[in-house]
Amino acid sequence: MRKFGAGMVTMGVYDIISDIIHYSFAGEPLWFFEDIITYGLTADIAILATRGNLFLSKKQWLNAIEGGILGFSWSVVHPFFTFGFIAPLVFGFIPNPTRVYFLFETYAVGLTIIGIIASLLANRVIKLIV
Repeated sequence: MRKFGAGMVTMGVYDIISDIIHYSFAGEPLWFFEDIITYGLTADIAILATRGNLFLSKKQWLNAIEGGILGFSWSVVHPFFTFGFIAPLVFGFIPNPTRVYFLFETYAVGLTIIGIIASLLANRVIKLIV
């Protein structure tokens, strides 16, 4: 849809459907908000920053940079927000800064590479559709 809010709506629908299939609404409802806030809002910020033209550049290297930045931003949000804020509330443990930094370091490399690959694939799909 390429409009601000599409990422959060998509993650909300995905989370509701996956809860129905997997947990039958017996899961923790805070994870619903965590997915929307972390992944959905990050995608929406990327859509807003590119003015709705995410992965639509004719230059492949620019799409790869956009994907890398989006992947890196997911690696920042998940360890710090989930394991530093939401998971301690849900499970009642004290956040361990070493674990949070370790997760950030490992996620940063992997998700940046995955973001680059996914952006190049998304650009190919967009070219086929449009």
